[in-house]
Formats: sequence, C-alpha cells, structure tokens
Amino acid sequence: GLTGIETQIDPPRNLKASYAGEPSPQIQGNRIMLNSLAGRSRAFTVVRLGFLDIAPSMQLRGQVAYKSDKGLQSVSFQTIIEVPDILRPIPLSTEEFGAKWGTFGDGKRIWISPTSCKTPQEYASRVKTRMCINPVQTIGQEVISAGQVMGGGTLILIHAAMDSAKNGVNITVNSSQGA
Repeated sequence: GLTGIETQIDPPRNLKASYAGEPSPQIQGNRIMLNSLAGRSRAFTVVRLGFLDIAPSMQLRGQVAYKSDKGLQSVSFQTIIEVPDILRPIPLSTEEFGAKWGTFGDGKRIWISPTSCKTPQEYASRVKTRMCINPVQTIGQEVISAGQVMGGGTLILIHAAMDSAKNGVNITVNSSQGA
C-alpha cells in the first residue's frame, strides 16, 4: 500500500485547472492529496483545463510523491499542449463568417515570412489538418477559416492573404473573446 500520496500540478498560466478523482482526493490549489491507497487498488485524478487565453505552446508539469515500504518515492511528468489540441473546426457559411467577423472588432494582424505555403489551397489544407480549423472559403489569394476553442465556446475566425511575391502570408485573427 501507499500513504501520503500528493500530486502537485503546475498548469500553464493561460489554462485554469480543476480536479476530481476516485477515491475523492483532498484538493488545495494545485495540490491533490490522498491519505492512503491499499495494495492492488487503483486511484485516478482527472485534470480539467479551462481556456483563459491562447499561447503558442503550453506545458503541463507535475510531480507525484508517495510513501511506500521502500521509503519516499516521486515521479515527475510533463506533457506539451499544442494549440491544435484545444481547437476544433466549426462549419460556417461565408455569410455567417462575415456577420460574425463584423461583430468581433478589428482582430490581430500577423505577417509570416518566409512561408512554405505557396498557394492558398496549400494553406487551407494545412489549416485544416494541422490546426483543426475549418477552411470556409478560398477566393483568389485569400482564405477564410473558422474554429472553436474546445470546451470554452470561444469562436476563432481567421482571414489569410497569401503574398507570393514576398513569400509570406498576412493573417488576421478575430475572436469572440477579442483578438
């Protein structure tokens, strides 16, 4: 059996963590504690992360410490949470996209150069497969796409304009939570 089981979680500051488990743990902030666990039994903790703000890359770190007949033991862990892990595609028509875009404000502009995307079709394909964002429509050198943050309902709209002469893409991101 194990005693004094403590899990310390260090979530990224842009994600809010909440915890539950079986058997029901004592929770103090990001510290999850179980008094004991009998031999050959199991326990689990569910860490639920709520979206507060976007970040390019996030890491969830933690450590589990416990006492056994071998003394004090600990195990550290880390998992990387990428932006596509929290995004989901959302189907919108071009008209719905335009109506929502107009209510969200000006958005945030980003210039990316150089880019390995050479065509709007290649960009749309990458947005769909790598970012979990739905390409709504491609018109000329421009692509509009829509996604939603998992669990939070935050809608994300993206307008991208390819500039092959400058080997770049001008991206404007707009969101129901502000850019």
